[in-house]
Amino acid sequence: MKTLVWEQQSDLFEISVLEQTAEVEAGSFDVLRDDAAMPVVLIGRALMPQQLGVIRSLADGVFRTGRCLLIVPPYGDLDVGRYLDTPIGMRLLRRPTESKVRILETAPRLELGTELTVRSDQVIETGLGAGVIAADGSGRPVVLRYQPRNTSGAAIVATTQLLSYTALSSEEDRQALLIQLLRWRNAGADEVRHVGVGEPSVDPVDLGHVATILVALGASGVVDAERLRSLAGTFLDLKLDRAAVEGVLGRLEVEGVLTRGTEDERVIQYDALENALEHLGLHAYARELQEIAKEFSEVRT
Repeated sequence: MKTLVWEQQSDLFEISVLEQTAEVEAGSFDVLRDDAAMPVVLIGRALMPQQLGVIRSLADGVFRTGRCLLIVPPYGDLDVGRYLDTPIGMRLLRRPTESKVRILETAPRLELGTELTVRSDQVIETGLGAGVIAADGSGRPVVLRYQPRNTSGAAIVATTQLLSYTALSSEEDRQALLIQLLRWRNAGADEVRHVGVGEPSVDPVDLGHVATILVALGASGVVDAERLRSLAGTFLDLKLDRAAVEGVLGRLEVEGVLTRGTEDERVIQYDALENALEHLGLHAYARELQEIAKEFSEVRT
């Protein structure tokens, strides 16, 4: 299995551990971003404010090509979400060392059994409702996959010590989990990308549109594309076509703000919606829009 690493990290101890499992090639951030085939492993100490722009660009490249960006300890910054430009915050929290790792039922690609022994000193705190691959003994995420779109590649954030030798980890479990995560690839992205030569896989969802729909959802409390379009156009001065709204709603499903009900209708997950509005500083706008829309409706009737 071939894996790309950042050239400035190629001499780190963690990379020497990776070399026991994968064939490693080193390259610049441009190479890591634009390669269409190999997964990327990034040691989290690269996450520093001065690297914010290049790491966001790297993540965008991975998302575009359908690959996996695996980020592992140790971390230079615990506010991981800003480096991946997630619409909802993602932070790492320190907690006493634990070795229990539970593979969740929502991770069918991993054929590892239900419990592993791999050391972790942190957990992932986020309002993202989808993508949790593994949790610690208390149910808090320790491996999470973030995809901005169903058709994109993914960033897999792990607090498990995947590239460390420690008596608190089962070496067999550590390597098995590492291998399975490196094998992740969105096959659907390959199909979409090859529809037209030189065309992007999908049009990226505009983050401004995401913010607008989040405010409209918070104000209306209903998942109705026409209603959301009306609120955005009438009160937020943003004209969206139905396709744009559907694109945002699809992204919010990936991120767990929306789920599917028993009759396949979209359902708001209010905790995740609240977290998203809070992360973006939009609570006040949602409340104000709710009041304005209510007054407008009363005047019309």
